[in-house]
Amino acid sequence: MNKSFDPIKHFWNFFKSVRFTVSILTLLIFSCILGTLIAQKPQVNIPIEELYSPLLFRILDFFSLFDLYHSWWFTLLLGLFLINLFVCVTDKIPQYIKQFKTDLSRTGLETLKTATHYKELTTLNIAKLKTIIKTKLKGFNHVPEKDSSCERFYLAKGRLSIFNPLVVHIGILLIMLGAIWGSIFGYEGQVTLRNNQTTSTFNIVTNNNTMILPLGFALKCNEFKIEYYTDKNKNPKQYYSDLEIIKNKKSIKKETIYVNKPLFYNDLNIYQSSYGSDPLFSFKVVNKTTKKEYHITAALNEKQEIGETKATLIPIRYSDDFKMGMHVSLGPAVLVHLNTGTSMTAPFWLLQQYPYIKTQPHAAWDIDLVEIKDNFYTVLLITKSPGIWLIWLGAIILILGLFLICFYKYERFYIIIDKSTAVTHIIAKASRLPINLENYFNKIILLCKDV
Repeated sequence: MNKSFDPIKHFWNFFKSVRFTVSILTLLIFSCILGTLIAQKPQVNIPIEELYSPLLFRILDFFSLFDLYHSWWFTLLLGLFLINLFVCVTDKIPQYIKQFKTDLSRTGLETLKTATHYKELTTLNIAKLKTIIKTKLKGFNHVPEKDSSCERFYLAKGRLSIFNPLVVHIGILLIMLGAIWGSIFGYEGQVTLRNNQTTSTFNIVTNNNTMILPLGFALKCNEFKIEYYTDKNKNPKQYYSDLEIIKNKKSIKKETIYVNKPLFYNDLNIYQSSYGSDPLFSFKVVNKTTKKEYHITAALNEKQEIGETKATLIPIRYSDDFKMGMHVSLGPAVLVHLNTGTSMTAPFWLLQQYPYIKTQPHAAWDIDLVEIKDNFYTVLLITKSPGIWLIWLGAIILILGLFLICFYKYERFYIIIDKSTAVTHIIAKASRLPINLENYFNKIILLCKDV
């Protein structure tokens, strides 16, 4: 008669199999290697399309390999591994409980003789030996023997250490659960701010689409600062952003963040990701008719009014090494657009080092490029990780479990007195890593010797 098919048992056996565990771990490891070798979207500041050929880009993008750790298939792998771990742990719990309840105090002598720590001593005064055990070897319990010619004493230490592997696996389970929770319900985005600039939104790029999400408050960059090394190249040492949280027009929180020191507010984490700069131009503008002089500052594509006049000036292109013709280098230059309010001129170049050279000067206005400065901006990484507390809890439990495995073990000591042969059998056994076992074993031998 054929046995009926049990789908639950079949499912259970499949997910606890070693073959499935090895397969899912291999896929996860291979996926992590791909995530290291392939540029991920939050990690690069240039378009990823420029890093790969069009065909390779389409293939990698089809499998979501540019945002691998948030892809549906990587989350599926984590979920399968979580199920595998849960089934394996749950399947082992009855074995742990059975082992914990097993009475090992009556283990047969012939079995105990195979222990690595075993010693036979000749005992001439059994009564004295029993007194020493009761007074100087505290914790030993007398175990009644069926054979009246034997006396047995037993001591167990760290019996709960049987569950040490379970603690480790529970920690890993919580870490995996937190990672999956964060992958599904968490997100990661960016925002760019200049000094004294405020925003209430940030951007998330998913599947080549940019989503704008609200912060739930206003985020202001009061100041962005850079510290440099004192070398000739002036390489950046550290960079900071003085941030302010504003809600309902009230300042809620102020904090300076830098790399590895984020700002935490509500469910969001704000990290110092990177920075950049655009040129900031200073112009001296003279109205030839009124002889009045104006000083204005503008960034690229930023329209600035010239004093009280209706005229406006817009820098539209910048060259850090402008060339006249093909060979003559004239240094930094900016292409500007002048709107006088009544007419619009064609764009013309202004040179910082050669202010008298103007490709198309305006008859009524004299404009000079006075200074070019770096207009720094800070790039902030904004993340929401709803499962982070589970990950921290799992990490703590995992570390605790590893500590218990190393330093908290199941030790058993036996003293069996054979009255018929006047021989005392001393045995010590440990579940693993018998660090202090031998010291206590030698102490028992010294006390029982020559009695």
